[in-house]
Amino acid sequence: MASNTQANAQPAANDEFAKLSWRERISYGAGDLAQNLIFGTVGSMLLFYLTTVYGISAAVGATIFLVVRWVNVFWDPWVGAFVDKHGFKRGKYRPYLIYGGIPLTIMAALLFLPIDAVRGNVFYAFIAYLATALIYS
Repeated sequence: MASNTQANAQPAANDEFAKLSWRERISYGAGDLAQNLIFGTVGSMLLFYLTTVYGISAAVGATIFLVVRWVNVFWDPWVGAFVDKHGFKRGKYRPYLIYGGIPLTIMAALLFLPIDAVRGNVFYAFIAYLATALIYS
């Protein structure tokens, strides 16, 4: 009887590690590349951009980062719980992954908006970074 239980458990473990098709591999890779381009650019260049190009002080830029990260402390668990409680016919995360990339890309581009009318505007910098972080969640 014990060998029968082990035989039934074995295929389930193998299904978890099933091979991905090349299309799936390329799709996952492209999505990961896009996500890392946005996350890497914002993480590594935004404070530099805000202080040198945008013209705000480093202290104000760091304060913007701090406040947005504190908002994320409460926002991220709420988003996670919301997504876990709701499902869609074709997958729990699929609509967020498909349709979330468009506003995320737009907001990430607006972070580095080179328009003189908003240059030096701390409120615009804060709102643009906050919106990008909230959408990223």
